[in-house]
Amino acid sequence: MKRYQLVIWSVLALSGCSTMATNILFAGIDRQLVGKDYPRYPTSSKNVEAYKQALVPFDKSVTTDEKGSYYIELAGDDGVYMTGLKTSDSEVLKSLLSTSVGLLEPLYKYGKSGAVQLNKYGTDKRHEYLTKNIGLKLLPLAETHKYHEFVKNHVTTEVDRITNGNGFSGLSGIGSGNRGIYNKTYYDKITTTITKNFSYLVQNPGVRIYTVETESEMTKAISKKREREFIANSTDPRAKYRSTSEESAFNKNAKFKVAAINISNMYDIYFVPLEFYKTAKRNIAYNLGSGCRYTDFEQLKAQYELQESVSAVPYFSAISALSKAKGKEEQVNSRASFNAAFDTQGQIRTDNQKACLIGLKALDVNGAIESRRLN
Repeated sequence: MKRYQLVIWSVLALSGCSTMATNILFAGIDRQLVGKDYPRYPTSSKNVEAYKQALVPFDKSVTTDEKGSYYIELAGDDGVYMTGLKTSDSEVLKSLLSTSVGLLEPLYKYGKSGAVQLNKYGTDKRHEYLTKNIGLKLLPLAETHKYHEFVKNHVTTEVDRITNGNGFSGLSGIGSGNRGIYNKTYYDKITTTITKNFSYLVQNPGVRIYTVETESEMTKAISKKREREFIANSTDPRAKYRSTSEESAFNKNAKFKVAAINISNMYDIYFVPLEFYKTAKRNIAYNLGSGCRYTDFEQLKAQYELQESVSAVPYFSAISALSKAKGKEEQVNSRASFNAAFDTQGQIRTDNQKACLIGLKALDVNGAIESRRLN
């Protein structure tokens, strides 16, 4: 099998992995923190309503169990603000968020074309909100912009490794985090990139979505170039009949479905002590720890319905989408789902920030006592 063929399959697997990440991120904070008596996060569109009703007894209360402390506050029938601190780092984070300096990861967003890009406005507004409204002490935005360059360099390195080697071997270790940005070298690389002192990170799932989706797009571009060269230079008369229609269908349909699903999750807020990465014994594929998010019940139900329309098996989401991407009607529906989600990005960002303001105060995190930024 030619290398360019392997690269195409790399694209499919990368995009499918993005949807797999979404499955996990749906449950985010809740799945990491809940104890045996706390309502389980819904796993399909059918039990969202039951989950909403099960949250009522926990409204506006702090719950502590073997996994951590968490606070939820219902926004009427519309959604729920949720903040949680894991037992393993609860006391450390309470101290760090109240007295120490943190580093904000940049935010990312989907553009109208469906590509993921830096969300500079959103990054600036989140930095402003966390420092002014909540009172966290964060490094200046210039350091967050350096972090974006670090992320871009990681993507370039990974694309080079995938496209200049075996496409399948380039995908090895996705589940264990080997390909991810939060690997065993993360601590050394980030402390070399950001030379100013900080003790914790304010993270968001958008970083990982950006890396996966950008790697996919860059790899596809290289694959197309190699395919054109192969067809032009091939002596096999059958080569000219090689079709890229399936990839085109994927771009027009599955890409927008995956994007619509990802949007509701990419603005969550997670707090991670820097020391966690220094002492990590393994690569971190999904770091879903202490943090905040807002869940809109109707959006959650719609996201699950959209995901269920692609595939119930995350690993095969991209391939399944290809087979369902036939016909203009399906493409129109996919784009409509994306457009609806696209327009909510700003609101999702602000709702998650509000979840932190409400929840951190309830959990006695004292960062909001004094509002100040480092200059």
